[in-house]
Amino acid sequence: MLDAEQRRISQRDPRSFDAWELALHGCWHLERGTQSDNSLAQQLFTRAVGIDPRFVLPHVGMAMSHYAELVHQWMRFQNGLERVGLS
Repeated sequence: MLDAEQRRISQRDPRSFDAWELALHGCWHLERGTQSDNSLAQQLFTRAVGIDPRFVLPHVGMAMSHYAELVHQWMRFQNGLERVGLS
């Protein structure tokens, strides 16, 4: 993400973000690679999907964040299946 775009996003009230800005902000948190940032990214992706369910970026970001949870063992696999309704 461009530094200028990140600065612009960080100066706005998150409650007024549109789906694009929420998804970009979620990607920024996802790229940080920590458990807490991953959780924040999921929250932002969820909000973005709520605004525009057809916008693919937050769906891809959410999938990547779930993958990170599995790779880093931040959640147990069985719990993950239950969380997404597959158990």
